[in-house]
Amino acid sequence: RHRPVPPAVTVVVGSMPAEAALNKADTSRLVECIRTVADRSNPNRWVALEQLRYFCDGADTELLEVIGGSRFSSLGVLVGLLQEVDDLGGPSALAGTCELARVPVGFVLQLLEALLCSAPNNLEAYLKVDHGVRLLVRLLASVDVLAQSQATDPSGLVLVDRACNVLCYLTYHHRDAVAPFVAADGVALVTRVLQHVHAHYNRTLGRPGSAPPSRPPPEAPWATWEGLARNAAELISNVSSASAAAQRDLALGGALRTVLDMLSLFIGKAVPAHASHTWVAEELLLAASKLIWCLPRAQTMLLEAGMLETLLRALGLCYSRISAPGGMPTQHDIVLYQATVLLMLNVQLENKPMLDEVGVAIERVSRGGELAARLRALSAVYDQMFDVCEHIDLNHFHSDEVVGGLQLVTRLLSSEEEAPYLFVHMNGRLDLLMRCLSNIDEEVLFAACCALHCLISRSPPARLLFLRKRGIGQLFDCLHDYNTSIITTSLQILCLLAAESEAAREEMRREEVLLGVLRIVERFPAEDVTLGVLDAALETISHIVLDSPINQEYIRTNGGLLPIVLALQYCYTRLGERSASAPNRHRAALGGATTTIDRTARPATAPTASRGRDHHHGYGTLSERHWGGDGDSWPEAGEHVADALKVTETACWALGNVVFRHRENQREALQAGGLASCLRLLETPEPDAQVAALNLLVNLTDTNLEAQRILSAPASSEVLLSLLASSTDDGVLRGLCLLLSHAVWNHRPNQEVYGSHSTLRQLLSFLAPPDRRASPDRRALAPAGASSEGLVLYALMALVNLTYGNAEVQRAVRELGGVPVVQQQLTSPMYEVRRSASFCLGNMVKDNSQNAAALVASGGVELLLLCLNDEDEDELSKTAYSTICQLGEAGLCRLLSLVTQAAAGLREPAAGRTGRQSEAGGYGGAPRAVRVQDEMLEEDFDDMDLEDGDGIDEAVSVTVARKPPPPPLGREAGGSAAVSPVERLELCLPVVNGMVYTLAEMRQVLADRGGLDTILGLLLTTPPHVQARTRRVCNAGKRPSVPRALPLLEKMRAPHEVAAPLP
Repeated sequence: RHRPVPPAVTVVVGSMPAEAALNKADTSRLVECIRTVADRSNPNRWVALEQLRYFCDGADTELLEVIGGSRFSSLGVLVGLLQEVDDLGGPSALAGTCELARVPVGFVLQLLEALLCSAPNNLEAYLKVDHGVRLLVRLLASVDVLAQSQATDPSGLVLVDRACNVLCYLTYHHRDAVAPFVAADGVALVTRVLQHVHAHYNRTLGRPGSAPPSRPPPEAPWATWEGLARNAAELISNVSSASAAAQRDLALGGALRTVLDMLSLFIGKAVPAHASHTWVAEELLLAASKLIWCLPRAQTMLLEAGMLETLLRALGLCYSRISAPGGMPTQHDIVLYQATVLLMLNVQLENKPMLDEVGVAIERVSRGGELAARLRALSAVYDQMFDVCEHIDLNHFHSDEVVGGLQLVTRLLSSEEEAPYLFVHMNGRLDLLMRCLSNIDEEVLFAACCALHCLISRSPPARLLFLRKRGIGQLFDCLHDYNTSIITTSLQILCLLAAESEAAREEMRREEVLLGVLRIVERFPAEDVTLGVLDAALETISHIVLDSPINQEYIRTNGGLLPIVLALQYCYTRLGERSASAPNRHRAALGGATTTIDRTARPATAPTASRGRDHHHGYGTLSERHWGGDGDSWPEAGEHVADALKVTETACWALGNVVFRHRENQREALQAGGLASCLRLLETPEPDAQVAALNLLVNLTDTNLEAQRILSAPASSEVLLSLLASSTDDGVLRGLCLLLSHAVWNHRPNQEVYGSHSTLRQLLSFLAPPDRRASPDRRALAPAGASSEGLVLYALMALVNLTYGNAEVQRAVRELGGVPVVQQQLTSPMYEVRRSASFCLGNMVKDNSQNAAALVASGGVELLLLCLNDEDEDELSKTAYSTICQLGEAGLCRLLSLVTQAAAGLREPAAGRTGRQSEAGGYGGAPRAVRVQDEMLEEDFDDMDLEDGDGIDEAVSVTVARKPPPPPLGREAGGSAAVSPVERLELCLPVVNGMVYTLAEMRQVLADRGGLDTILGLLLTTPPHVQARTRRVCNAGKRPSVPRALPLLEKMRAPHEVAAPLP
């Protein structure tokens, strides 16, 4: 939330030094920029400062570390600019200075945020610059003047906010920054900043109803106040945690009182006044917790301020919504519940009188209810965690005591859901665990790894804080240990971090953690690289390369692909040695507990808009494969129980992610024998291994001609087709269908190999209703069980690419009764299924009149019309429109029939029409109809005499044709709810317009089949907006030439002759 500069695509590959990101020309320009900015007499210094900002905008962490490192004097020059501002009297005094001395403070702070907040390694270098912290604190001294001028210049408060932001990073990452902060009177100044924030929120949130109406003064944008409130509160938390003296000065000097006054404005509301107030309230609660930590005088202030009951009532409100059976607690409830519990526990910590007072208040508010029991249980756990951490600190030289204490911490973290959150926010407790990671005693190191794994797996804040404390480097050191349990648990922690953080994945590459994991795989089998270690290493690799082409490339350039393939081959040859503790449908989890397999891979992406291609790379989410994605289901650390089957699966997932959409990695994996290994795995009787192998095959085959060629060989196709015919496992069948869609994509030989009647019948059976499934001895469909939605989707994707441009497959699908089966999927509740069905139907009817007639006869036009809407980017709508156009004459005739039916439904006796209908809609009156005809045929007619296709492209024709309103809610999922005549016309007319406007043969069909007569009749019976669409159809129908249009005009006029002359 601290606005670090978003990273650009890293230009550094492999283990090249970061300096390589700057060539000689860039280096010279950067040096010149810095020199110009530092020169007070240079008139171009502010232009150079702007150029310096260009160097930082969008730069990745490595480049920012170079710019702010010792190689350049960037940080020193920026501090010098802050010194100039301070010499002039602060930001408010700059307006009266000359242009050359008017330092753009906003630019300076923005650059410091980029160089420090986005590259924390630069923080230490900044602390070495003289007066760096003091000058940032001095900017806070301007808050009084800047707050008063906010009505005319709201940017002033932004300066204070940015200064607080940088100070937050400095004081969090380096406790050495607290001493200069306190010496520069930072305690009083940050308190003053918080008081201004309180005054703002008191004006906007806390005006009592009994007060006379008053108009608050103009305020800065709400986001500025929110950022300032959160940064000031976090700065107070950081300083209080690092210095007991500063904590006392802040608590007794007004900061705690201001925090409590602000809390009374934010807590106790069922719904916050603004969504951002939840996070402001959390920072305030955490700041209050830090200020009263083991400080009895500050703890008593909550009682004196009357805040205990206010906090308990707010806590009870949140807890009631969280604990309600079947309830849906909001993020506001969860965040405030955790932070308020922490504050209530810290109020009574090491303070017996306050413990009694809190107990009385709890009984008074909750009346002995469930909340009171819950707080007592959490208080007992909290006190134990506090005592055991103190015990570890005092006995750090006794290994046995430390090990026992860490084991107790692990048990306590698992005992209550709130325990990890409470532990993370105890002063210095995460630092304690990280210090134990540096212990040379193996037992201490393993116990620390287990406790850290337990904490990180259950607490997202712990993962974030661990990364901010640069903990990955310490875990990397653990990988060099000879104890396999320590190596395995460290790899599990790295896997947890990589699964959820892109920044962690990037850091693991930069710090060569990924290289170290690759070397572990390369050493297998070895005494310190067992199957359990190998499995954890492969799992870590599979997460580190997620959504990271740079990490994929890094693995190839460091020779990591071959060891993964060799590990896969080693394990599948030993599948017969599976442990009896891992049954077929279950396998041992990372900590030894048996868990059901959710056989999934990476999240599937949407198919491309190409008619012949549906592009997926997996069927699920890899990070949920073992653990389901929530903290409660993460495995326990410990001895890694793994067998050959489990490691084989993990190797497939890892290799699949490494080659995903990476052409060079695909090529190298094929050369190493990865595809052959997958085909051998498909011959095993293990569905879990088959699913993993299919996922790898999909990623190897994706847009890879060499892999497609291999799959066209008889040896490969026999394995796949045999498994398709024999398997009953839903996951295996989904993987096979997805693989077929990739194998036949734009590959005619594979369409012939996999487009047989038996294969098509099997695929169609997955789409049929539960009472009609494939039977091996019949050409039609026979009863069987229902297919999952995923299987239906992937079967459709296979049919899409099999039918693309292949008349034989199209004919076979029709003969097997597949047209109505595919068409029925247009009513599926899944958007992706409806879209794929529309793709498939379009492929089957393109240049195939028999399939088009079959689709029209089975009611396909009506269902396709229901898929249309006004969204230009809706792929389903575009493909449905294109499919209707591919129907040709049969489709247009059906559309005209639907228009005729709708027109008949609109006909009513003239007496039944209201005067309003006659006036507004033009339902009656022949003169009106004739005038409309003349307007259609006369206005700009000469300009419309175009040759077919001139100036028209496909995108334009789609836009012109597709303008019906969104379907009613009852038809949202392609259902068959009744459609009114007007709705039917709104759907049909734009499609008719598009077909006759772009295709000459459709205009001829419109003229020969009497379509213009039908269309013209709508001008007498429809509302104005339908009449407008009718006119467009008639204009499109007259495009060939004037001579051909005039007879149509006379024909259309005949039924409506009038005596009045035409205008």
